Amino acid sequence: MLYRIKTEIYRVREFISRSRNNGLSLPYILFFHSPRLLVSMVYIKLAKRINDRLLSVTINKFLINSFHKKHSNEGGGHFYVIVMPNTLHFLIPCLELLPPEETVYLVFNGAKSWEQELLLKEFEDRPGLNLFTLPHSSINHGEVINLFLYANENNFGIIDHDLYIFKPEIFKELTFKSDQCMKAIFQGENRFSGMQYPHTFFLYFNTPQLKKVMVQYDVDARVYKKVSLDVESKLAEIGLLNGRFIKDYINYYDTLHVMLGLSYAESLEVDYLDTDAVYHLGGTSMGSQYAKDLSHMYISMCFLESLNHPLVMEKYLPYLAPFTSSEQIRQKLAPTPDVVHMKNTLHTILSLIQNQGLKKSENLL
Repeated sequence: MLYRIKTEIYRVREFISRSRNNGLSLPYILFFHSPRLLVSMVYIKLAKRINDRLLSVTINKFLINSFHKKHSNEGGGHFYVIVMPNTLHFLIPCLELLPPEETVYLVFNGAKSWEQELLLKEFEDRPGLNLFTLPHSSINHGEVINLFLYANENNFGIIDHDLYIFKPEIFKELTFKSDQCMKAIFQGENRFSGMQYPHTFFLYFNTPQLKKVMVQYDVDARVYKKVSLDVESKLAEIGLLNGRFIKDYINYYDTLHVMLGLSYAESLEVDYLDTDAVYHLGGTSMGSQYAKDLSHMYISMCFLESLNHPLVMEKYLPYLAPFTSSEQIRQKLAPTPDVVHMKNTLHTILSLIQNQGLKKSENLL
């Protein structure tokens, strides 16, 4: 009990410190900023439960099946990009880098109407599906993947909105061997067990194999805190027992991890593609924009300035208040190793995006 109290006190102090570093005054933090965040967090948590457990399995299942009937995908091979709110400055360059011959569907998960209209206008060749959610909320990532799995019989993939692929040849390497269940680009590794797992930034699914696992064990892609005894027994065969999980820093099965563990137990593997010339930012759609630290705000501002889209700038700039330029934020960033690494990676991505844009412009001349 005392430990939990100390932990919460530490979290509050860190939050206040971060907010003050972001330029907010203490009275503003205590009497406006914090209450707003608290109300927002409570609402979002409740709304997501309704979105996941009611709207996804009824309305959204119907919507995605209807969408597929209008946009032929019988052959598979298509990709989905999930569009979260307040992410267009990251998403637009991501979409511009994807090969035009690839079939890509935009799935709007809580995105605002103006964001949907802008994307569908600027990317006319990328059809869009608007998932039904309660206002100002979204559906959990695992539940969206469930919609895709239930709606597809053939292979498909997902791409994060902040993944930048400068090597289009990757899309030519998506043929599965019989013992492979997924293809991924980035992988994590459990520090204690050595078990590897794919990050969901880029995944291509061997749908028939995964659906066999889903049906056989009655599981899906959601986050699991507990599993059935049959599933628990099967996962124990690969060492996932006595409180051990695929990731070493959480005490539950993350998105897709129950299906992944069962796939491993069935002797299926994940094939990892070359990570050369592929970059992922991460953390750009997690939580409230008002709770971001300086590093995340710096990344957002740099992408806004690089995109230089008047409407996107007008709509998103208030989320980064009181800052109006990346230089203002940069001056406040402490030169820690993490910050230096972040800045180097960020500037590499932005330089490559700019060079790619110049090449496209030259090809149009």
